[in-house]
Amino acid sequence: MTEDEVKQKVLAALGRLRVGERDEAAALIAEAVHKGPPTGAQWKSIGKLCGQIGEIELAVEAMRKYAATAPLMLSRQLDYWKDLTIFGRTDVVEKEITRLGNQVAYHPAVLHVRGQMAAQDGDFEAATALHLRVVQDPELAAQGWFSLSTITNMSKHPDWIDQMLAVERAGRSSDPSAQSRLLYGLGKAFHDCGDYARAMDCYSRGAAARRSEAQYNPQQLEAFAVAAIREFTPAALEALRPAEYRPRASIFVNGLPRSGTTLVEQILVAHSEVHDGAEVNLARAALIPALDYRYAGALAYDRKAEAGSDPWGTIGAQYQRMLSMRFRTDALVVDKSLTQSHIMGLIRHALAGCPVIWMRRNLADVAISCYRTLFTSPLAWCWRFADMGHFFAVEDALFTHWSKVLGDGILAVDYQELVHDPSPMIRRIASHAGLPWEDAMEQFHTKKRAVRTASLQQVRQPITTKAIGQAEPYAPWMGDFWRAYETTSDRLAKELASAA
Repeated sequence: MTEDEVKQKVLAALGRLRVGERDEAAALIAEAVHKGPPTGAQWKSIGKLCGQIGEIELAVEAMRKYAATAPLMLSRQLDYWKDLTIFGRTDVVEKEITRLGNQVAYHPAVLHVRGQMAAQDGDFEAATALHLRVVQDPELAAQGWFSLSTITNMSKHPDWIDQMLAVERAGRSSDPSAQSRLLYGLGKAFHDCGDYARAMDCYSRGAAARRSEAQYNPQQLEAFAVAAIREFTPAALEALRPAEYRPRASIFVNGLPRSGTTLVEQILVAHSEVHDGAEVNLARAALIPALDYRYAGALAYDRKAEAGSDPWGTIGAQYQRMLSMRFRTDALVVDKSLTQSHIMGLIRHALAGCPVIWMRRNLADVAISCYRTLFTSPLAWCWRFADMGHFFAVEDALFTHWSKVLGDGILAVDYQELVHDPSPMIRRIASHAGLPWEDAMEQFHTKKRAVRTASLQQVRQPITTKAIGQAEPYAPWMGDFWRAYETTSDRLAKELASAA
């Protein structure tokens, strides 16, 4: 198959996706990946598309072809390794680095990759040593210092803070991403030192540097949420055919970022019946046949299916297949993908065999933790306090709605209650997840596994209450958050009440 024929296959697949025909689109892309040229720059965008529709094996193969494209470039290898890491294939990355030899293994950019993987595996000593070598490179110093700040109490290393400030003054990089990383790292350093005014200054400038990456659209999000709340009523869900096939493929852990989702993930993964967990982002891919995730699309998909078929069970089976590809196991996993609150009605309808745990936490603590976190994904709502207040109000409205509609299908877990008195709540979590009790769930911090979120260090410690009240020092800067939250909450309440 020629490069042009590959292009035509992908264009045809995109046409299928527009009408919700995910499986047909995947078949076309699979043909292109398996029969197309062994190399080429086009494989990068094709790999990204494969990942978006949940075809992880195809995504890995497409990115392998991209990395092999002449002239061989380390930047392409790094893109390939980044995707492998996202898909949990760090073992492949390690083999690739070894295969390419010491000249590549000790390149500063590769040292950074190795440091990140060591930190994810909980080997913070090795990660620190690797990142201290990275910061010696002027081009990568900002990334290296940021990574060090995430795994270190910087108050113990004032000389490191001085070096970070020197890098900032030098301003060698014109890359906004590098600038923001250094600023978030400095923010963490000043936070560790208790200098909250300087910390907030750095975080604010770091957030401003990221705003070119994505734009937050509050009107679009609010309109979608209001429509979901109005449309997905118990009667409307009852009108859809029930799923006959109900795989027990995952445990959904929903909630705002930094609300304790990774803590609960770690508790669950300590159980012998649970294999692993991550922000897998596969439910949306499986639900592509429901088009735009609105009720009209779901109803159209339901009505289009042949009599006697199992349309929603088919989606459940696809989700299960995608999880098997992602984790290379058929065991139970934890899915804590972000913003699944937006599609919770469809998730519960297609995947009724998968329990849902929804984390709730003090809003101020969540807000400041999000503001202080440099998320890998461009979460545009967390770069301004006003946008964050709006987003949180919408999330609260969705939680209230789904709690009423789905009832016992959701277990709400209060973070404060969990950390103050862990044992009873952990037992409730196990029971809701359908897991027989195991003492290991209370010793979750001893479990050795890769953690790929901003909580990678905290969840390796026993449960503590130290994070409660962390927003207090930042209260003077959070006025915009509370004004936006209250205004949006009031407006949503009036709008939804008038439509009731």
